[in-house]
Amino acid sequence: FDIAGDVELVSAEPHEFAWQVEFLCRHFEPVSFHDIVLAVTEGRQLPKRAVAVTFDDGFEDLYEHAAPILERARMPATVFLATDYVSSGEPFWFDLVAYIVWNAPLESVEVPGTDERLPASETPASRAAATYRVLKWLKNCPDTARLQFLSGLEATYPHLCSQARVSLGRALNWDEVRQLDRLWHIP
Repeated sequence: FDIAGDVELVSAEPHEFAWQVEFLCRHFEPVSFHDIVLAVTEGRQLPKRAVAVTFDDGFEDLYEHAAPILERARMPATVFLATDYVSSGEPFWFDLVAYIVWNAPLESVEVPGTDERLPASETPASRAAATYRVLKWLKNCPDTARLQFLSGLEATYPHLCSQARVSLGRALNWDEVRQLDRLWHIP
């Protein structure tokens, strides 16, 4: 996903992630989420410089790029899966929204509850600001309002939605989830 969509997204190229994992292993003591749970629930001690690696949502590149790096480093990780998306082949809703805002005609995306229409200009800064504004609203609104907004985007921008489904990364599938579980399973 090469556009600067969700400003809250933390991402790294595989070589950058490999460097980050190497740094963590050199300067910290990797622990699993299971270790943290045991420390909280049973009072077990964590290493003084404990560090845990977690991933949100479960994008396919986790399986393709991150898992082999973590496996080579023998570093555990925890994935917080968005289970509605696993094996769906659908892009995550926030990526779809970002894609549409970045590619929609000027002043064509209406911000719910306002008279404002975004993006205001073609500049990357304007597109980024528009994306942030729409995503911020969507992340803080009731689920029914978010689903209604997404449905409206589908109806208004079917071509962009089709392009997004081809262009954007997908979620893990259940076979990949099972393989990751075997890789990081704590007995």
